[in-house]
Amino acid sequence: VATIALAWIVLVCTAMIYASLKPIRRWHTVWTAPVYFLLGHWSGAVVLRGVVAFQGFDATLLTVPALVLGTAAALVKWVYWHTIDDAAGGATLEQAIGVAQGVHPPLTVGASSIMRARLLDTGHSKRTFLTDEFGFTLARRHRSLLRAVFWGAGIIAPLLWIAVGSTDALVAAAACAACITGVLAERWLFFAEARHTVRLYHGDART
Repeated sequence: VATIALAWIVLVCTAMIYASLKPIRRWHTVWTAPVYFLLGHWSGAVVLRGVVAFQGFDATLLTVPALVLGTAAALVKWVYWHTIDDAAGGATLEQAIGVAQGVHPPLTVGASSIMRARLLDTGHSKRTFLTDEFGFTLARRHRSLLRAVFWGAGIIAPLLWIAVGSTDALVAAAACAACITGVLAERWLFFAEARHTVRLYHGDART
């Protein structure tokens, strides 16, 4: 029980390391910790059921909890991606300097205009840790491919294996390998899609 409690603490604290970073919008969300928690339990449930199947024991008791964890993990991850893909939630240069609605000049000839802040020069003459680590350019097709790997290998394949109830050792090994591959793709995307607010001072229109 103590080991389980400590594992939960480590999992949640690890997630909060990222969720607490306000300058990175795609991490600073209420969905980051649930994604960590549920994907950790989902992948663990798949591997545990694989070990049980490999040893020839009855895994019936694990079926329903594993299916619930898989479904919950998929739902929360879908909501997370939907949240970070919402461009309206991204920070702009005006927001970064505290002028969220643009700069309003005095009225001229009865008409008003709205000036927007624009970058005259970059924040640094050289690359920095933040621009290297949080300015990764990810092609849309690569992002779509990796997300498909997560959905297909990390969620759908293991769910089907558990639902069918196969006890074949090779099938179990393949399902476990697929799940880990999908979760690794998801973890890579988690970091590759992160954009620090400092990118606004290096030419990005929105983070």
